[in-house]
Amino acid sequence: MYNRLKLIFCLGVVIGLPSVSLATQQAGDFLNIGIGARPMGMGGAFGAVADDAFAAFWNPAGISLLDGKEIGLMYASLFGLVGSHVLSVVYPLNERAAVAVSWVRVSADNIPRYDPFPRDAQRIEERLSFAMKGAKGYFSDREDALFFTFSKVGAFDLDFGWQYFILPLKVPFGVNLKLIHQSLGGASANGIGIDAGFMLRFGANILFGHDSLGDVSIGLVVSDITNTTIVWETRHHDVIPYTVRFSIAYFQPLRSWNDYLCVSLEKEGDETIKAGLEYWFDSRVALRGGVNREGPGAGVGVVFGPFEVDYAFVAQDLGAVHRVSAKMDF
Repeated sequence: MYNRLKLIFCLGVVIGLPSVSLATQQAGDFLNIGIGARPMGMGGAFGAVADDAFAAFWNPAGISLLDGKEIGLMYASLFGLVGSHVLSVVYPLNERAAVAVSWVRVSADNIPRYDPFPRDAQRIEERLSFAMKGAKGYFSDREDALFFTFSKVGAFDLDFGWQYFILPLKVPFGVNLKLIHQSLGGASANGIGIDAGFMLRFGANILFGHDSLGDVSIGLVVSDITNTTIVWETRHHDVIPYTVRFSIAYFQPLRSWNDYLCVSLEKEGDETIKAGLEYWFDSRVALRGGVNREGPGAGVGVVFGPFEVDYAFVAQDLGAVHRVSAKMDF
């Protein structure tokens, strides 16, 4: 994803493709970047964890797992070319339901616009002479998504019979309605998409009859269920195809130290498996690590009072990306 994102702007700078052509080739791709330093520090394997202010993006079912109101903010500079901004607010309606509003923007300014490269320039001297003329102007890119999220938790007991045991299950379910707006140069487009998320959570200590075990969470997310259509004012249509993500996470408490460890795995389509780790020291300091097809990542989180500040370092072929996000309970 990062390679494609940077390539868009490099193409615009080097060969001067018209802005409409650029706009119609990568519609909706900015939503694949990911949000939140905590999830990115875990390699993006967050669909079965998703229990903070950024849950709506990773699994809309997760917002109903929050104990109270929470706001999240994030900023990242991608390769010094593109800025990523996120604002998310989660508001519980009661103990089992919650709503959220999230805004994601990816933007770039002062992108040079060049004349199309002349096809009759065969000699290297002619090409160099053309390239030295400089930009004929500049344009900007703005890509926004607004998420409206609702989630509710269901709970029931799975009875294995009187000779065995009863396993309590927690089943959160959530949906996103997302409004997409994109503008690039003189072109703009809009679209409406729907995501759905599901979780199944239960105690491994009850299932296996061992008190030292923790909890298991299974996540399933279907994004762009209706194959989201992006309609440009030029009447060109782009389609974001639906994707399915399956994930599983295990939360192991370490009661002797009041710590806990989270191990998570996630699979999306034909992509390689994402893997993430998170270790909390006394619920105050977290260390994270993860890996996906883009490369390895690592992060740290610190909690003080109602605030949590997270940092993530993600290695990419084109360079490292640093992300900082903050959350506050209110």
